[in-house]
This record gives sequence, C-alpha cells and structure tokens, in this order.
Amino acid sequence: MRFCGIDVSARPDNQQLCTLHERKGTEGIELVATFYAPGTVEHVARTIQGFGRGEAGQIEVKGNLTPGYDGASAQNNAKAFTADGYFRTGDQGMLTAEGDIMFLARTTEMIKRSGINIAPAEVEEVLRHHPDVAEVGVIGAPHPEKGEMVLAFVVAKPGAKLTEDILRAHCRAEAASYKTPDRIEICDRLPTTATGKLMRAELKNMAAHLAPRAR
Repeated sequence: MRFCGIDVSARPDNQQLCTLHERKGTEGIELVATFYAPGTVEHVARTIQGFGRGEAGQIEVKGNLTPGYDGASAQNNAKAFTADGYFRTGDQGMLTAEGDIMFLARTTEMIKRSGINIAPAEVEEVLRHHPDVAEVGVIGAPHPEKGEMVLAFVVAKPGAKLTEDILRAHCRAEAASYKTPDRIEICDRLPTTATGKLMRAELKNMAAHLAPRAR
C-alpha cells in the first residue's frame, strides 16, 4: 500500500509551505505540508485513498532524481519505480496532525504484529521517556500467532532498577496499547557501529538466541 508520492522540483522563491495534492487517477484529500528543504527545493506530496493523517504508509518521490538504473542493474527498475514514474524510497512515513511528512522507519524495519504496522522508533520514543532508561532498541521477532512480536532491548541508567513489568506499565500509561512491547529484555549495552548507529541486524541475532518463554 502506498502512502504518498513527492514531486521534487526547483522553485525560484523560498516559500515555506506547499500543498499536498491528489494523485492523478486516484481519490485523495488536499492537505498542507511544511516545506522541508531550505533554498530552492519544493516537496509536493500526493496522498493515496485510505491514508490520512496519522496513518503509516510507504513514501515515493518523483522529480529531479535518477531516471533509473542502467546496464545490468536495469532489471531493478520495475521494483524501484511505479508505473507512473515514482521512486519507491523504501521508507515508511506518515502525515502528522500539522500536515508534515514524518519519517518512521525503513520498510524492512517495520514490525507487522497481528496485521498492524508498527515503527520501531515509535516504541523506542515511548520507552525513552522513562527517566531510568539510557538506551533502547526495538525490533520485530517471529511469533507463532501474531506473525511478529514487538521486542525491546533496554539499557538502564547507572544505579537504576528497571524491570520488564515497570517498563510495560510505563508504556501502557504513556501511549496506545500497540506501543507496549510484547517482551522487554534488560541488557548491559546495545550493539552499535563506530559512529553510534544502532545495529538492528545484531539485535535480530540477539533475539534469535533468547530463551523462549511459556505462553
């Protein structure tokens, strides 16, 4: 399912707002989005029927971009571009209440639990609001009934006494139920790159070696 397409084109002025138009051949709603890039780039997003503010979907772009892959890589064009020329970014996003386009996660990182798409960053944000949480990483892990479960790895601040029950209660009090992890593991550190970027693939490996719990 597609969330929107974005036309990227040069403009002579420095206007701060642009309009989200209906995509040609579909039914949509006209919205207003914040003009993101400074200078001379205009972003015009087009909504797809069924997606409104606060609903997640895939982001597609069109405009001053590559015309496509060439040579041996040309076989990837069918997957990378839509029939009407929009580039599939592989990113999930949504329109905020103010009409801004907000990045949620790479499509491959989205958690699909019981038919609901959940962005790891949304759950991580809720957990970070707890005063005793130092670091957090959230991934999807296989689940026999839900498809995937939300699994959180949390590092406590020095001296803090965190438990899974404390953090789950915090999540239930702070946000929608789907943002409450199914399982929370307290650990000493999270796997990161030399630049501090969270290594989600390594979290998947850690998840695969966790002892199963009784249902």
